Amino acid sequence: MRLLDFLVADDIRRELGNKISVMGVFNDTINLNLPANAAGPILFRLGLFVRVLIDETDEIPDRFRLIILHNDANIAEFGGTISSKERAKLITLPFVANPLPLPGLGVLNFQLELFKGDVNLFLTTSPFPIEVT
Repeated sequence: MRLLDFLVADDIRRELGNKISVMGVFNDTINLNLPANAAGPILFRLGLFVRVLIDETDEIPDRFRLIILHNDANIAEFGGTISSKERAKLITLPFVANPLPLPGLGVLNFQLELFKGDVNLFLTTSPFPIEVT
């Protein structure tokens, strides 16, 4: 398995024709422009778009877990099942956390795990951290 895409954005929407729209893609920094006296948590909308390529020799995962880390502390988790009527070549996981309660400014990292039963088949982290300023 290989991580193909990991996008952090303002929003992600499903469209007709089995399409996904990703809006407001961030680079390595999210500038919140908060007032100097703003107190946490900061309620923030965050979209994550992840695609993983499944090689022919790979086992097909049946569930996933995505963890959002703020300054290395777990602040949110998504999890669920993966099902397909035929052998998947690509797993596409669009997520929207709305609101995501950020404890404050800092660094966001992400961790994705794919499982078959209780066996962890794939573990990856975001290719780079996102600094929230």
